[in-house]
Amino acid sequence: MKKIIYALIAVFTLTIVSCEGPQGPAGPQGPQGPSGESTQWKVINLHADASNWERRTDANGYNPFFVATFDVPELDAFIYDSGLVQCYIEYDSGTSYASQQLLPSVRHKEEVVSADEYYLWTETTDFDYTVGNVNIYVTYSDFPTDASIAPGDMDFRLVLMW
Repeated sequence: MKKIIYALIAVFTLTIVSCEGPQGPAGPQGPQGPSGESTQWKVINLHADASNWERRTDANGYNPFFVATFDVPELDAFIYDSGLVQCYIEYDSGTSYASQQLLPSVRHKEEVVSADEYYLWTETTDFDYTVGNVNIYVTYSDFPTDASIAPGDMDFRLVLMW
C-alpha cells in the first residue's frame, strides 16, 4: 500500500514539474460559433383616462365591458410572430406605494353607500394585441355596467421582447 502511495506522489510531482516551461505557439483558428444574437426589449408606458374607455357588449347586447385601444407601432410582425408581449397594470403610480401586476388582474372591490347599502364586485383587467395595436379590457361583475361607471385613470406598462 505504501508503494502505491509513493508511486502516486511521484507521478503527481513529475506531472507538476513537467508542466512548467515556456508557452507554446497559439493553435489554429477554430470554426465560427453561433451568431451573437441577444434578447432585446422595449418598455412602453400606456395611460388610459376616462376618454380612452369605450363601452362594448357582445353581439346580443349583453356582457358589457370597457376597452381602451392603443396604437403601438413598435409591435411589428416579427414580435407578433416570434417575440413575447407582456402587459402590467401599475397601481398607485407615482407614489411610494406603486406596484405592478402582470395581466390578467382580478381584484375584488367594495363600495359602501350607506350602513344599509353597499356594492361588492370583481374587476378583471386583461389585454390582447395585434400587429401595431394593444387592447386593454376592464370587465366588472355583479352589476349592470353603463357608461357612467367607466374605469378611471389607469397606468400600464407594455413589455416587448424579441
